[in-house]
Amino acid sequence: SLLLALLVLLPHNGIIAAGVVPEDLADYNDRFDILFKTDIIIADKYGNFAPKTNIKRNEMCYTLAKLAGVSTPAAQKQIFADVDETTQYASEIYALYNSKILSGSGNGFFNPYDYVVTRDFLVAVVKILGYNDIAIANGGYPIGYTYAARHLKLLDGVSGDTNSLLTKIDFATIVRNAIDCPLNEVDSLALANAQLHLETAYKNFFRDKRKFLWRFKT
Repeated sequence: SLLLALLVLLPHNGIIAAGVVPEDLADYNDRFDILFKTDIIIADKYGNFAPKTNIKRNEMCYTLAKLAGVSTPAAQKQIFADVDETTQYASEIYALYNSKILSGSGNGFFNPYDYVVTRDFLVAVVKILGYNDIAIANGGYPIGYTYAARHLKLLDGVSGDTNSLLTKIDFATIVRNAIDCPLNEVDSLALANAQLHLETAYKNFFRDKRKFLWRFKT
């Protein structure tokens, strides 16, 4: 699973309280403890998470970089006008950009302190899990990524809809669901590599002749 791949993690940057399970998540029956104990998600410097508030793009990038296992560059040429060395999680933002997991908001900006829309977070997670080609084949952004997310059960337990701003508790829920996804065949089943793994691919996918789309078996 993705969890096993995350046992060796990048060190945190020391800005916030790493490894702390927030007290304001006590009502969630320890479901999210592993995310905080392994620094995949982090509490603020006061040890809080504020689960009902919305998450910002730069905060999202910290977690996505952990999930993707991308290395954060020590020095990076400034690409976005609003992301420089003073921007919190600038290294993670550029690492994700360089890995083609995230892009900017257009016109040379990233808007790191804007709130995240749920569908945009799903795009990044689906890419990290290796299902980008599946999402593209089923309609691309946003419906193809939502389709892939639902079949990967990333949205199980999420209260908001995919067009709404992403609350921190829904953010944590999607991440927790993601680390339960099996990775043993994820990369080999990406359509870009399907020609190298046809036998395995055909066991897991079928061709929908009505719409000529690759689909998950149900």
